[in-house]
Amino acid sequence: MKQNGFTKIELLVVIILILFMIVLDIVFVLYLNQKSRDIQVLSDIKQIQNGLDLYLANNTTYPETNGKVPLNDNYLGTEKLCTDGFKRYDDKCSKIIFNYMPFSQYQNANEKPYYFQTISIGLDYQLEFELKTNFKDLGLKKGINCASSIQILSQPCAFQ
Repeated sequence: MKQNGFTKIELLVVIILILFMIVLDIVFVLYLNQKSRDIQVLSDIKQIQNGLDLYLANNTTYPETNGKVPLNDNYLGTEKLCTDGFKRYDDKCSKIIFNYMPFSQYQNANEKPYYFQTISIGLDYQLEFELKTNFKDLGLKKGINCASSIQILSQPCAFQ
């Protein structure tokens, strides 16, 4: 006697394959989410570099800081960049370069903001940021990276 339909083993194999494909999709979506955030971080870093170049064009040095400071911090007054330096958002300035400083897409208890420090008597700067994925074509690795006026390195900044 011939039976129509699927056996229990055939159904179990199909269910396992479907679950495996769902898990792969979830992992891929999470990876794409981190990659898109990292692309936003690199875009922010480029915008900050361009803003700092505008500052340098209006002044002879980059904005002075007392050591390593987080950007977009109200307490330290690094929320916006004006031609006369970093300011709190409510402070007035003659010409605004950034009304709001870009801030890290990962700002929560476990993540780091963007850090900035002027070096070489205001002739250069270091800008530290964190990536969650690798960018092999740019030579950047997952983790802490450092940007300056001339390059972006896949290593932490040497803050003093």
